[in-house]
Amino acid sequence: MKSIVIDLKLLALLLFYWVAILIAFVFLSKIAVALFFYFSNGNFYFAWTDALDYAIKAGLGEGIPLACGIWVMSKLGERKKSLLPPKG
Repeated sequence: MKSIVIDLKLLALLLFYWVAILIAFVFLSKIAVALFFYFSNGNFYFAWTDALDYAIKAGLGEGIPLACGIWVMSKLGERKKSLLPPKG
């Protein structure tokens, strides 16, 4: 099995992916809720700028701690693995 190096490059990659995924998820969720209310009562309550602003804030607020937490846990696992004596 190929060993993955846990470095700052991986942290940057995790930050980019998780922030982007969460921004897209929050934005699409807001559109889905607006469409649900549109089909329920005929009013489409959706402001693109407000939804995008909220999605960016939520994506950054959730994505940064999530990516950092994943990276720290991976770094601790790598360190633990390197400190264990080899099984023979």
